[in-house]
Amino acid sequence: MPHAWGKPSVLCVDNYPSLLPTVKVLLNQLGYKALTACTVDEGLSRLSQNRVDVVILDYTLCGHEHHGKTCIAHRIHAIQPHAKIVVWCADDSVAKESPPCADAILVKPVEPQKLASQLESLHRGDTRHNQAQAH
Repeated sequence: MPHAWGKPSVLCVDNYPSLLPTVKVLLNQLGYKALTACTVDEGLSRLSQNRVDVVILDYTLCGHEHHGKTCIAHRIHAIQPHAKIVVWCADDSVAKESPPCADAILVKPVEPQKLASQLESLHRGDTRHNQAQAH
């Protein structure tokens, strides 16, 4: 559920700390309330302390059920069931292996307008799951 100003809050979890300030500034400039975290544990802590509508999660931090780890999306949804999850990765071939629980997938580097468009799409309720069911 978006906040009173109509834009969702976004948590970006990425293991490259130098990237996070830029992402936070970009999201703020686009009108989103932005939070960041460098680790899964830090991200989960932010989730438990703040209402978050969208989580942008680096692919390398996801965990994958087929690799013997639990997909982090299950832990995110245990804290905030409504949160949408965007997985982003640095390689478009890796994007094909993204966890099925991701609502959207982006390849880094992502153009600011593409990120904004994806966030708006999720804000409207469009997910890759909804799109696949419609076809």
